[in-house]
Amino acid sequence: MSSRKVEFEVEARVNDVPFLMEGIGITDMTEGRFELHVNANPRYPTGFDPISCPAICPSLIAQYIARASSEGTFRDIVGDSFEMSPYRRGTIWDEQGKEVLDLQITATLEDAGDVLRIS
Repeated sequence: MSSRKVEFEVEARVNDVPFLMEGIGITDMTEGRFELHVNANPRYPTGFDPISCPAICPSLIAQYIARASSEGTFRDIVGDSFEMSPYRRGTIWDEQGKEVLDLQITATLEDAGDVLRIS
């Protein structure tokens, strides 16, 4: 089955402010497409744009969802679940060298057949 519902609930921390990113989405792993709509609980920390999250930290989730090539897929290696550990971290400094963003995130992916659970 290539089209799957996505349930997303990931703990994150930006500049030492913890929050929970929650969302739902859909993926088509045959085509390598992924759509996810997320919200923060209680809210995103000031200055954090969730769109930047996949660009800041390496996304093994994107590799899992990616369309297969003739050499196989990341899914062939990890099977039905994996954990990103230790946490992924992305730090951004301004031109004066001051740290302006420090993102820390952990995630586990479970492929339950018709739904991908990312937590």
